[in-house]
Amino acid sequence: MPIAQRHADGVSLTIRAKPGSKRNRVTCNGTRLLVEVAAPAVEGKANEAVIAAVADAFGMRPRHVQLLRGDTSRDKVLLLTGIALEQVESMLKSLQGDPP
Repeated sequence: MPIAQRHADGVSLTIRAKPGSKRNRVTCNGTRLLVEVAAPAVEGKANEAVIAAVADAFGMRPRHVQLLRGDTSRDKVLLLTGIALEQVESMLKSLQGDPP
């Protein structure tokens, strides 16, 4: 399954969230987008931090990133609006160079 796919309202992005990390970081290994956030997985704080981290990594405003699936799961699907699939794929390639 690809990380990014066309969606009727934008681009869907499949991610793996890691709450309670030392710092916020978004990395890609080619098959998975890992979003590490310092926020704990309590009362939606980690989901808010994931949305903010993804928005920042893709140069978007948080209001253009929505959680589609995975509210209580580490595996989530986000919807990015106002951005083309080709832009997302290009940004994913640039995130692959980040250290683990």
